[in-house]
Parts: sequence; structure tokens; C-alpha cells
Amino acid sequence: MIESNTIFIGEKPFINYVTGVIMQFTAKNAEEVAIKARGKYIWRAVDVAEVSSKRFLVGLIAVKDIKINSE
Repeated sequence: MIESNTIFIGEKPFINYVTGVIMQFTAKNAEEVAIKARGKYIWRAVDVAEVSSKRFLVGLIAVKDIKINSE
């Protein structure tokens, strides 16, 4: 089951994911948003988290945890 506060990173433009994160916090009042990626998109997930927290939602959100593991 996929939680509604999860953003999966893929091939879409970078700003689409940043907008998704911002919408989760502002429109849906999410307390926490999980950003997930696999393989070559992991760098983009990190960038989305950093841009969201340091450019758009400054002081409102912070990166809580980074987990890297395999299945």
C-alpha cells in the first residue's frame, strides 16, 4: 500500500517533484513527506529535498532522515 504523502522520483522535470512536495505540505497539511527514488534518480531525490527545504519552505520543513538500502 502506497501512502499518499510519498513522492516517487523518476524522469519528469525536476520542478514537478519540488511542486509535489510543496503541495503535500501546504494543500494537504502533511506532517511528513517521503521522497523515494531508485538507481540513477537518487541524486534527484536528494536535490528535490534540499531545494524544497532551503528555497521554497525555508524554516517550515527540514530533512529528517536519509535512508539508503536495498530490497
